[in-house]
Amino acid sequence: MTGAPQSPPAGNGAVRLGPLDTLILITERLIDLITAENALLGQRRPKDLGKQIDEKQRLAAMYGREMASLHKDPSRLQGAAPADVAKLKDVTQRFRRLIEENGRKVNAMRVVTERVVKSIGDEVAKRNRPVSGYDKHAAMRPVPPNYRVPRPT
Repeated sequence: MTGAPQSPPAGNGAVRLGPLDTLILITERLIDLITAENALLGQRRPKDLGKQIDEKQRLAAMYGREMASLHKDPSRLQGAAPADVAKLKDVTQRFRRLIEENGRKVNAMRVVTERVVKSIGDEVAKRNRPVSGYDKHAAMRPVPPNYRVPRPT
């Protein structure tokens, strides 16, 4: 993560953040988290995703508030340095690309998981099904009266 553009120090030596710096910092941190999440998904380690979910949710909520505030008060952009606006646009584009990639990876993982669960369910159902067949008159043989339905696996 890169440092946010900083305004010149205030008279007391403190660094003053520009109007967009908070949003830029939040977006860059989200980029770091999504990049790590995409790497875990690429390594097929979805169980490790839970470790960062709290921070991701917290940052996503902060990002949403900052974006809503920016949309409500577009004059914040007018007071920002052109370099800050350009940096925000760049960071936002990178964030959107990563989110799209993340969506594709999560969807692929979901489809694979659903298929595995369905395959297991189909196999269990097949094993629990009574054997059907034909009797000596070529009629479907009824299920024997003493047939017990096996307990679910």
